Amino acid sequence: MKPCSVLSFVAASLIAGVAADFQIYYEQEVVVSPNGDENTISNIRVFDGPPSCDDVNNNYAALSIAADASGQGYARCDGCGDEANIATWDISELEMNAANDWGHYTIYENAGYQMTPADGGPLQGSCTRDNGDTYDCTTGLDNTHGTRLFVCSSPKGGIHAK
Repeated sequence: MKPCSVLSFVAASLIAGVAADFQIYYEQEVVVSPNGDENTISNIRVFDGPPSCDDVNNNYAALSIAADASGQGYARCDGCGDEANIATWDISELEMNAANDWGHYTIYENAGYQMTPADGGPLQGSCTRDNGDTYDCTTGLDNTHGTRLFVCSSPKGGIHAK
């Protein structure tokens, strides 16, 4: 291979590595206790791509949906509802604050679904609404159903549990 070709290949590889696609899902986890009591928990998860059940159950951290996402490990979603048709949700803001070094970002509809850092730093990517994937995963007495909300392009990847 010519030196020029090697340089072109390395440059193309570096440019391709700048943006990492990831996908954001809304999920409802139904947790059943041994005595039969059920509790439904709503979460946001960020995956590197369409998840497997191993990804859902073991490899990616869930962000609990709350009214305030200023604490790490929480998400806030203005426009996420209880109705089953997630495609009709008018999500105006999705704030995510990961408990690891992933960071704290908000995606604003009125800003074209750009990833805006909480610290006011430069934009970290852009997202598109996309409900084209779901998952249903069961472990023991728990069942988790997720529906994709966004497909994003950013230097960030998924929020790994490990």
